[in-house]
Order: sequence, then structure tokens, then C-alpha cells
Amino acid sequence: MISFPRATFHLRRLGQMDILPGLHLDDLKTLADWAHLHPMDELSLDGKVWIKAHEFKELGMVWLILQEDSVVYGPTTVGTLKEFFVQGEIGPEQPLRHHGTGQASTVREVIGDDYVRRIQAAAEEAPSTPSALPLAQPLSSAERVRLLESSLQETQHRLAELTRNYRGAIQELMALRPAPSLASFAGFSH
Repeated sequence: MISFPRATFHLRRLGQMDILPGLHLDDLKTLADWAHLHPMDELSLDGKVWIKAHEFKELGMVWLILQEDSVVYGPTTVGTLKEFFVQGEIGPEQPLRHHGTGQASTVREVIGDDYVRRIQAAAEEAPSTPSALPLAQPLSSAERVRLLESSLQETQHRLAELTRNYRGAIQELMALRPAPSLASFAGFSH
């Protein structure tokens, strides 16, 4: 497997023309595990050759979420499965299939029975709020899509804000750095 410890990637979000540069592999893994990287988003090292995020093995996007034997979402990470479970978008017995091996599984088997019990216990202890209700009732496919679209829209707004902040910080840094002069290069003489 190729190692990318210091490489920076370009990210092109699904359905958007903007390209977010300067992301490290750890940044991409975090985005993937927090359900903020869509499997069809594209990654590039040079801004010319692009691959789908789910094809980048280092991200661990291997689980397909199924409903009635058809793929609803994925492939995605274990972290995203946990996030969707906490949000009530999938239940513990939701069928899954490993994208590479075809292995059938359930959310409970992949994220762990202890994790499922902890989240369910926390939901039972929490006051009855609209955000806690989806754990008690399964969501229809239309409701899941609506929640995912809403979450995606919020994430896109946050990503745009972070991108503006990042670009502003880079501009400030560049303004603070003195411009190189020819004299600063070793071996240069008049």
C-alpha cells in the first residue's frame, strides 16, 4: 500500500465546482468518519487526476447500507455508521454488505453490541426531544433522505465557512512571510 504521510489532497465535493486544497490524509479520514465525506466526492494529489473517495482504500469506506437488498448509501466507514446510528438514521439490525468481500452483516455486528447498548441507554435517559425520537421509531426512506440532505446542506455551509477561514489564514501567513530575495539563495553573488 502506498503511504501518504505528508501528501496534501484536493477535495472536489459531489455536485460542486469548488475545490478544497491542502487536506492531509488524517483530515480526510476524520471527515469520512464523521459522515462529512460522501463516497462520490473526488480526491486528487495533483488537481488533474481524480478518484472517488470510496476508491481510496486508506479511508476505510467499505460498508454498504442496504434496504430490501438494494444499496441505500455507501460505501462508507465504521465511523459514519456510528454517526448515522447515533442520529437515528439507521437501526442496530440494519443490513450491511462489505463492498470488497460481499460479507453480509448488521450495524450491531460492525459497530459492536457494547456501543449499541451505550447509545440506546443514553437515548432512554435523555429527555423526550425531537432529536431523541428517531431512535425509538424507524425512519422511512424519504425521512432518511430528507435528514441526510439537511445534514449535507449544513455540512456544506460549514465546509464553505472553514474554507474561507483557511484561505484567509493562508493569505495572512503569506503576508507575514518576507519575500525571498536572490541574495537569500546559497551561492548567489553579484
